[in-house]
Amino acid sequence: MSSSYVRRYRMELLLSDASLREPDAIEGFRWLEWSPKLLDRHAIVKFDSFRGELDAHIFSCLGDLGGCHRLMY
Repeated sequence: MSSSYVRRYRMELLLSDASLREPDAIEGFRWLEWSPKLLDRHAIVKFDSFRGELDAHIFSCLGDLGGCHRLMY
């Protein structure tokens, strides 16, 4: 069995030092408060975002719709 390694970079932002403004929604869209009713839709978007990407090979749950759904719990 062979192994392969992927170098990953950790991205961090200290929020207490950041100057962040509330983002604007793109025209035709609006922000919604989180609701469990959005879980299925969010899992589909997460799956579509990572499908076929390197992260989905490293973290198999991201390359699987059921795995993305379980991450939301």
